[in-house]
Amino acid sequence: RERLAQIYLGAGSTVEAVAQYDAILQVARNNPYRATIEYAAADALIDGNDISTGYARLQTIIELYPDRPEAYNAMQRLIEAGIPIDDYQRGQISYTYGDYEGAINAFNTYSTERPIADLPAEMYLLLGRAYREIGNPTAAVTAFQTIIDQYPSDPLFGQALLEQGRTRFLAGEIDDAIARYQEIARTYGYLPEAAEALWRAGYLHGTNGRPAESRAIFEQLADAYPDTEQARSGLFLAAAAAYNEGDANGAERLYARLAVSTTGEDQAAAYLWVGRLAAARSDQQTAVSALNLATQAAPDSYYSARAQDILNGRDTFARPVGYNFTFDETTQLAEAETWLRQRFQIEGEAPLWPLSPELQADARLIRGNELWAVGAVDAAKVEFGDVIDAYQSDAVRSFQIALFLRGIGAYQPAVLAGANVIRAAGVATLDAPPYLARLRYPAYYADLVQDASARYQVDPLLLLSLIRHESLFDTYATAGAGEKGLTQVIPGTAEYIAQQINWPDYQHSDLFRPYAGIEFGAFFLGENLGRFEGNVQAALAGYNAGPGRAANWLSLSGGDPDQFITAITIDSTRTYVQRIYGFYTIYRALYGVM
Repeated sequence: RERLAQIYLGAGSTVEAVAQYDAILQVARNNPYRATIEYAAADALIDGNDISTGYARLQTIIELYPDRPEAYNAMQRLIEAGIPIDDYQRGQISYTYGDYEGAINAFNTYSTERPIADLPAEMYLLLGRAYREIGNPTAAVTAFQTIIDQYPSDPLFGQALLEQGRTRFLAGEIDDAIARYQEIARTYGYLPEAAEALWRAGYLHGTNGRPAESRAIFEQLADAYPDTEQARSGLFLAAAAAYNEGDANGAERLYARLAVSTTGEDQAAAYLWVGRLAAARSDQQTAVSALNLATQAAPDSYYSARAQDILNGRDTFARPVGYNFTFDETTQLAEAETWLRQRFQIEGEAPLWPLSPELQADARLIRGNELWAVGAVDAAKVEFGDVIDAYQSDAVRSFQIALFLRGIGAYQPAVLAGANVIRAAGVATLDAPPYLARLRYPAYYADLVQDASARYQVDPLLLLSLIRHESLFDTYATAGAGEKGLTQVIPGTAEYIAQQINWPDYQHSDLFRPYAGIEFGAFFLGENLGRFEGNVQAALAGYNAGPGRAANWLSLSGGDPDQFITAITIDSTRTYVQRIYGFYTIYRALYGVM
């Protein structure tokens, strides 16, 4: 429809072009996209001399999408046309867009025309932030102080307190920022922001060479606000600092405290470190107990996988002695269906895997199948996603959907449906029958993976784990930075790889072909493994964030795999390495010969 609109505009048919934009708006759900289409429609109307209607649509953008760049552009055009815009609204839109001078002017104009009782506290919050952005911390602190003085019961009161501390920090006044944060905790301990203030004070001490003060504040935080995320984060930072300073007993005490006050992956991480530290002081009983608790706290996670490897005496990413990608599918399918019947108390002996009449008649599945058949992949995935979500708590229907989608080659949504089977059953992946576990952790393109892995000296299970994380086996996947294909290689890196492997007539679209996506990813992973002498964690970090960063983190960690995770300063990269580690453990159990 966008292309049709452009053709109509080129032919001077404004009405037909706008009709296409309106048809898009009837179905589009994504607000940023809706804003661009609404702006295109307004632009078409104005260029077609339907000025009043075009301006009305610009005003609609301002009202509905004030946080979008299109709203700022629409506002500027209306102002140029002499159409008045509310100064407060002008300030909000300007601030969001990044026009801080414009925001300050608008807010100041708005405030001079009204009594202070009629002014919202949010205006002073945005005004203070805008002053800070243009390098005027004094004016910023004054604006935040206005909220503190004039709006003591406003929900933004605590935020204004924090903003004063942050303003001092950004101005390089570290000690003043710490003092302000600690004053907030002392004076306004009843506010939810008090925990955040203490955390910031502890963090600033720690990042400015004062580990003892940092640790004391984090422990104070845990005592005063034990159930907050800030308390958990603070204890982790304090424990890591104690370990790095050589205070193993202090670190173990802090991790033990975390282990009994957290859940999920945080608890698993704490137990992992308790186990490691207990083993270091030769307390094997405590070490084994803690590591077992780590495996139970967050099944399928990095920390569970890492604890299990330590218990089994395995190195990180230890390769199996062989691989098995061939199974008795008929027998294992029957075993999976028997398990499902028992788990969910299903009577009868009829096969469970065929689509139920309800699913066969589901319009979303029908539309998705037809769209997939004609290559409308993105539209098909929307339909498949809707039906997967609708049955996410129904294990049997999810099982049927997963097998149907796998059968037509829609691998990414098939994995999502397969994961729902295991979630609905409430078990860890490896506690489910192998047939079901392989729906969640499949080995699609196994021949291509094994071939490329052998060429570039990569563990095929590691490559499968990477593919699962990067694209969920969606060969058409594209990410924000231009990453493409199964292994999500960015175009610049792909051009380099194409030269290295003498790929003929390389085009970026090649990456959407499975054999190319796997080949390029295997080469790049293998190159990183060689660069880091087989250290898989560093190689993965290099694949995701660049080898230079990975080398720095490896140096900081001293080669310790768990310290390496702590040393990673990019949250997304840390998660990347952790998840692939967890995935690899499952792939090794499903496809490895031990």
